[in-house]
Amino acid sequence: MLGSGNQGEVWLAHDRQLDRWVAIKSGPSLDHEACDFPVCEAVVPLYDRLEDGRLVYEYCPWPTLEQRLSSGPITASECEIICRHAWRALAALFASGWAHGDLAPDNLVVSATGEVRLIDLGSRVRPNQAPRTIRPNYSAPEVQSGSAVDEAAEVYAMAQVLMCAVGRVQGVKRLRGRLQACLAETPKARPTLAQLNQPLQDKRRASGRVLVLVAGLMAAFPLSDITPERGPWHQLTSSIDAPTPRLRPLPP
Repeated sequence: MLGSGNQGEVWLAHDRQLDRWVAIKSGPSLDHEACDFPVCEAVVPLYDRLEDGRLVYEYCPWPTLEQRLSSGPITASECEIICRHAWRALAALFASGWAHGDLAPDNLVVSATGEVRLIDLGSRVRPNQAPRTIRPNYSAPEVQSGSAVDEAAEVYAMAQVLMCAVGRVQGVKRLRGRLQACLAETPKARPTLAQLNQPLQDKRRASGRVLVLVAGLMAAFPLSDITPERGPWHQLTSSIDAPTPRLRPLPP
């Protein structure tokens, strides 16, 4: 057995005909889970359905986020990589026309390089549909109050999941601030998945790059040399107006 939960049990098995390891899942929601299963990089691929109804998935040997956190400390850089991949996976799932509906640390698997895949899609719903499952510790407040699952609700739930990793790590102030924005009580105040998939900006580094650029311009064009007749624009236009030198023909 690889794991068990609300949606059933998952067993490791070997496909003798195709000579590959697979994960076989049994449970109560397999009809819904197998129907129109999303095909995208965010989820573990579904291979087949057995005659008794069990589902055959690609075997993914990665630990869940819950297992990864319990196995030892996590670094700040690893936190940022996991968050970036988690937001990308959630965006890919939405692009396929689905919301996960049951985001929790045991429903994300994480590779050694921080790549994330979503598992246990038995509770998935179409965006703006009622939830099939509610997780008190992770579901958005509006979902727990009876609202439908939409992008803002999934952003909230994913932020609660990722806070399990980020909350115990030092040196991730910017990342923690972004997750806090995802946990806003008002759905409209939360960032979108498109915004979350933009790189984190460090204002101090950005201002430093501006200062370096200004210093370089001042060194290239000293203020004492800039006059209406001989300023940088005159230098640029004079170089444009200069005759183009004739090029020698290339040897055969």
